[in-house]
Parts: sequence; C-alpha cells; structure tokens
Amino acid sequence: MVPQVSAEDRQQEGIRLLQKALTLSNALSEGSQPLKMKAELEVFLPGRAAEKGTYTVAWLSEAQWKSELIVGDFQRIEVVNGEMLWLHQTFGADPKWGGELFHDVPKVALFAKKFDKYQVRSIQDEAVEGVKVRCVEVMRSNMPPENYCVDNQRGLLVSARLVDFEDEDKPLMTCHFQDYAKFREKMIPRSISCEEAGKGSFAIRTELQSDLPAAELSFAPPNDSYRLKYCTGILTPPRLHKQSPRIKYPKGKPEAPLNPVVLWGIVGEDGRVHNLSVVQSQGPLFDNATTQAAESWIYKPATCDGSAISGQMVLRVNFRKH
Repeated sequence: MVPQVSAEDRQQEGIRLLQKALTLSNALSEGSQPLKMKAELEVFLPGRAAEKGTYTVAWLSEAQWKSELIVGDFQRIEVVNGEMLWLHQTFGADPKWGGELFHDVPKVALFAKKFDKYQVRSIQDEAVEGVKVRCVEVMRSNMPPENYCVDNQRGLLVSARLVDFEDEDKPLMTCHFQDYAKFREKMIPRSISCEEAGKGSFAIRTELQSDLPAAELSFAPPNDSYRLKYCTGILTPPRLHKQSPRIKYPKGKPEAPLNPVVLWGIVGEDGRVHNLSVVQSQGPLFDNATTQAAESWIYKPATCDGSAISGQMVLRVNFRKH
C-alpha cells in the first residue's frame, strides 16, 4: 500500500528540492562575488542552417548586471541598475534566426528562479537519460505548469520542462543541464541544450571567470535603449486580450509560409503595444499584414507581483491559405 502524502508535506518537499538545486548551481545569487560569464551558442531553426552566437554577462550584484546576446545580425543588450532595466535590440535587415528563442536563452543560462510562491502539484520518481531523478511539477497563478527533475544523489538540476497551459501533454520547451563543474562553492552546468516545440532548439556551452575587468563595471544605459522596470518578484508577461481587427491574408493569395511571422514589442500599462518590430520575417507581404493588425490589438499588460508594468511581448502568427 502506497502511503498517502499530505498536500502540505508535498509542498514542503518539492520546494526544498528545487531551492536546494538552485542554491547548489546559481553562481549569480545575492552575496556572491562579482564574475563574468561567457557562453557559446548554437541555434537551430526548422528549415535553416545552424547559426552560432555568444551570450556574455558581467555580474556585480542582483541589482547591477549587464548582458549581451549576439546571434547573426541580432544583438540584445540588457543593463540592470537598481530598479531599472535598460534594453537595446538590433534585429538586422533580414530578421530570421528566432522569435521567442532570444527571450529564452538568458532565462536558461541564468537559471535563477524563486520558487517560494509556487504551488507544488506533484512529485514523481523518474529516470532521465539513465539518471534517477525526483521530478517536481509546480505552478503559479495564471501561468502554465513547469516540471523540474533533480538528481537523487547530487541534488542538481537535470532537466526542466515547460508545458502548454491548455494542453499539459504538449511540451513547449524542454532543457537538459549537463557536465557540471565546480566554480567557487557552486556546481555549474557547462552544457545546456533546449528544444522548443515548433520553434527550434539551441545549445549553450558556458564558461565562468572569477575576475570582472574594470571596463565591465559601467552600468550606464546603452544608446537607443528602452527603459523598463526591473522586476525581482513574480513577473507575468503580457497576453493578448482583444484581437481586432483580424489579420487580412495578403492580396494575390501567395503561398503561405511554412514558419510563422514573429513580432516583438513593448506593451504599456494601458494595454497598447509600442515599438513593434519583426524578429522573424516571412517576407514583406506577410510581415506587413501581421504588423498592421497587431498594432491595433489590446493586450493585458505585464504584472510584477500583481501590479501592472510595461513589459516585453512576443507574438507568433501562422498563415494558412484557404
């Protein structure tokens, strides 16, 4: 007979497992010494050749750090100074390498979640690539459930899986963390690979440096940057609220593209989108049709601990010829 576990005991065990894994491997926790991280990237998109890039982070504290992501002609710079986040992005003349992927590289490479406000839904014993793990499924309000598997012996994170809110059997992104190495008092995964359903995949190879050069200690806003609130609490991204007008299929009925048009923009506290840009192009006809409609849509703004703030949005639109 399998003993019954109370919801309270399950909650305590699940959060304990995840917090321990985070403590063991998060070199960017508050109180840690300054460091520089450099990661080599390889990005794979459906129907396209692989592209290589870099992701670097200069970290002084949780309230002062900056990062730069470069893949092809795409560049993204983030500078955090106190409560402000300054963001500069360049998509290039022919944006093609990804849409949501550029959002997910930093989230994975800087795995530093706070689980104290998550609800544990289940804990199961499984095996990931021959390693015995405890897998914890957690969820917070209005967000899809997430699944994290932790090595039974070492307590280190082995895999993470995000799933669709409407179809929990359909993974959105699955990541594997491997090749752990000691850095100071932490154990850092030097190899991370992630696959996103229908979007592509990326691989990260990380290297940490103890010394932070003096030239890296400036946290001034980059040129041509957006100013956003830096949320250290529970961040809920913007969501589409009212999709009107509808997107019109381009005149002449050209063949529908295999991949989606992907847009990026900033949704203000008023629910309106600003600075809308194409980050994955399918040609002028489909790009313009998508942009013209999306500029007029109404969105639910991002929230930080329940309060509305301006936030980044990524929108994917697939075309089908009727």
